[in-house]
Amino acid sequence: MNQEDKLREAIKNIVEELCAKGKAYRKKRMAAGEKSSAYLSGRAVKVCKGQIKGENTINEFVGKELEARNNPLYNKLVPGQGNAETVEGEMLRAMNRIAYRYYNDGDKYFQGYGTETAGPAHSFLVNANHPLKSAMNRIFNEPISDSEYEQMIKDALDIILDYIESRQGKYTKNALGGIFDYEPEFEDDEEDYDDYYDDDEDDDYYQESINESKKKKKKDPPIGKPKRGGSKAYYVYVRDPKTKRIKKVSFGSGGLRAKINNPKARKAFAARHKCSQKKDRTKASYWSCRLPRYAKQLGLSVKNPGGFW
Repeated sequence: MNQEDKLREAIKNIVEELCAKGKAYRKKRMAAGEKSSAYLSGRAVKVCKGQIKGENTINEFVGKELEARNNPLYNKLVPGQGNAETVEGEMLRAMNRIAYRYYNDGDKYFQGYGTETAGPAHSFLVNANHPLKSAMNRIFNEPISDSEYEQMIKDALDIILDYIESRQGKYTKNALGGIFDYEPEFEDDEEDYDDYYDDDEDDDYYQESINESKKKKKKDPPIGKPKRGGSKAYYVYVRDPKTKRIKKVSFGSGGLRAKINNPKARKAFAARHKCSQKKDRTKASYWSCRLPRYAKQLGLSVKNPGGFW
């Protein structure tokens, strides 16, 4: 039996011994798309021990003042499941998910499994066309330390609550979709079995399995090669020169046809979007301004592939 088979067998044994709450938590997380792993089973064990909560709550984590403001609005604007009916509700839903995933499981939207659990919520806040889009982009700046990440959560939640309270009950109907309609900005670069927990007596065994799995590096996606699909018309993977992380950039409109063979339209687009100034490959505007250059591989017909657009 190889290391991976042994690890799967260990996970199976743990699952069989879980309490009812732990099993329910594990089942719920897998139904939401999380893969079976020692890390997931470890969190289920912590649910059984009361070390983490199985409910979607941020109580006691963000401070009494923010909690007292957040909870009544959350109960009013965020449904039990599915998208909120208002933009304000979906913004609050997104922020609470980011906070919940961090405080309960340590997930960060830009790394590891957090790209799946918190990534869509982060993407909604920084990409959806809501009134706080600019503010959210200023706040979410990929902090490294836990203290910076925690402060970022509190700052973002505070701004969202300020805005919702200022509306005085006059909310905007949600036409932006839900958080899970948005692709994460970052990719999970960890292996399925890279995580482990500290509560089991077989820590040495899990560490050995982790070391073994790390030898099999996950291949990077193709960098700088735009493709069709994603949350918009096209997407491309790029490596951020500052963080060295791989980022998925979605660009183009899924509902409009690019007028790349209309000289006047191209010129107007380039002027309107200041394409000559777009130098950052991690931004959607960079790739939108260079769409004709990649027309062939995107299945588009173009007479003149040059120019900014």
